Amino acid sequence: MTEKEAKLIIQNKVRRKMIGRYFAIARDLGVRSEDAKNKAKQRFNLQSFNDITDQQLLTLLREQE
Repeated sequence: MTEKEAKLIIQNKVRRKMIGRYFAIARDLGVRSEDAKNKAKQRFNLQSFNDITDQQLLTLLREQE
């Protein structure tokens, strides 16, 4: 495995954890996953939740806490 591949794996793990945290907090606040996803898409004018950037995820997490 190259260093570049290792960095990508780590970045993907961090991203998955941020997404999981976003939905966990939403759930704790009584927000359905689909509604949380739509809120993020609307907030950042995204066609798909998959298009969200890491920075946008961080913004959402900060706003929830």
